[in-house]
Amino acid sequence: ELKRKKVPFVLLGRHFDLVETGYVITDEIKGAFSATDYLVKKGHKKILFINGPDYISSAKERLVGYKRALQEHAILFDKSLVREDALKMEDGYRIMKQILSSGTKFTAVFAYCDFVVLGIMQALEEAKLKIPEDIAIVGYDDVAFARFLQVPLTTVHIPKYELGKEAMKLLKKKIEGEIQEPQAVILETKLVIRKSA
Repeated sequence: ELKRKKVPFVLLGRHFDLVETGYVITDEIKGAFSATDYLVKKGHKKILFINGPDYISSAKERLVGYKRALQEHAILFDKSLVREDALKMEDGYRIMKQILSSGTKFTAVFAYCDFVVLGIMQALEEAKLKIPEDIAIVGYDDVAFARFLQVPLTTVHIPKYELGKEAMKLLKKKIEGEIQEPQAVILETKLVIRKSA
């Protein structure tokens, strides 16, 4: 609709192959790689990845990063350790309850986002499993509450302020006619190590 009406816009936080416009994102592959790599280096080989829906570009890219880290450490990718469609706390809770009742073996969890982690932590607590002694957890986003959880969350930090700033710069250039072709701005993430892993 915006494109049809010739309204200048840029995408922030994700991109779509079918939408030809500029976008500002973080390097999701590197972010997921760093989280998984960190867990492997802590001795984990059975890392459960509770991912977002596969129609979201960030979820697809995070899966690539997860697989790459496993491959780099010669750990075979196990499809049974990947679950999708987790976007909120309730999803994390539901999926973790299912996994625990299925008997799937894992020692660490990498979650699509910090909100999903809240549900995961609740399900683990109900199962009397301790974080990180029994199960290590790494989240993604580094939302404000992550450092204030009962067990402060190790998570991948997304530079939200910088994302917004870069999106505004790109939009301004577009409005002023400085750029015609779609441009991509990709920012780095950073693993923030706390107590959960």
